[in-house]
Amino acid sequence: MPKIVIVDTDFENNDFEVEMATNAHVDIALFNEREPKAIIHNAQDADGVITSYGNFPAEVFEALPNLKVVSRTGIGYDSIDVAAATRNKTAVCVVPGYGTEVVSDHAIALALSCLRRINEVDADMRAGIWDYARHRPYGQVYGRVFGVVGMGEIGRAVARKASGLGFRVVCSSRSLVPGRRTPEGFDVLAYEELLRVSDVVSFHTALTPETYHLLDEKHLVFMKQDAVVVNTSTVFVALNTQVAPFDDVNARKALAYCIDSSLVQQSIGGEYSAKLDVTWLSDNM
Repeated sequence: MPKIVIVDTDFENNDFEVEMATNAHVDIALFNEREPKAIIHNAQDADGVITSYGNFPAEVFEALPNLKVVSRTGIGYDSIDVAAATRNKTAVCVVPGYGTEVVSDHAIALALSCLRRINEVDADMRAGIWDYARHRPYGQVYGRVFGVVGMGEIGRAVARKASGLGFRVVCSSRSLVPGRRTPEGFDVLAYEELLRVSDVVSFHTALTPETYHLLDEKHLVFMKQDAVVVNTSTVFVALNTQVAPFDDVNARKALAYCIDSSLVQQSIGGEYSAKLDVTWLSDNM
């Protein structure tokens, strides 16, 4: 009987998957360990593996020569060594369209929250402070440019929603030619030009060698001083704060930098937090 192993899960339960496997006469086992050694141990006799956030370097595939497929419950696959999987003749599957609407909603919500400084005023009110003037200026949509970096499904959804709210939307993507327009009518700009003209920059790129630390100290200088940066893509697309010249960043600081909590904890904590104007609204959902 073929066997599927769920090596880790991000769901409250896996009743649906267990029922499907049982009905198909497929053996299924459930674990919730993401690290390579645990995956190797738990998936020794697996034909297929399902993972939410498991780490699959080359050593996993070398130790599991009979593994036929690794299926992620999301869209990204930067935690899986695809080249090693290919050498092992293991297929890697993702879920196209996963999170398109909710992630794009979240990006828009972060941008509006930062522009209107909602979390700052909310914190004041909870502390018994009523002084709206101390957080001026409060931004508005009208007259502002919303730049979308990465025009996959999520990026296009963000562009559509931002345009519907009244932003002028521009975009940049490896698959698009600067100087042209998308089928939706959005101007395509070179990345540096998008940073120059945008009041909000929202990142929606896959993690590749070309997009690793795509927003770094060299590119921050192109941005407006009161720009808002929203990152709901993978954390490593964001600013490399470990090597950034913080005095320069502070001089050119963004009004708000919305980012995954893991990078905030790793790179913007402690001494760095006082030198960056960081608005930490929420985890990436």
